[in-house]
Amino acid sequence: MTAEDLSVPAAELLILGHYDKAPGYATRRPAGSPSWLLLWTEAGEGDVEQGGTS
Repeated sequence: MTAEDLSVPAAELLILGHYDKAPGYATRRPAGSPSWLLLWTEAGEGDVEQGGTS
């Protein structure tokens, strides 16, 4: 199986960064996203929802 056989984009490039937002921060992507998103919390917590599932 190759990346072209999958319905998700291949993870060919990884960009790291620090994204510090205050509690209550939210973003909406009604059309989805063409790439992967990896989340890592060093302290505290986060909530991710997709299709009504949290």
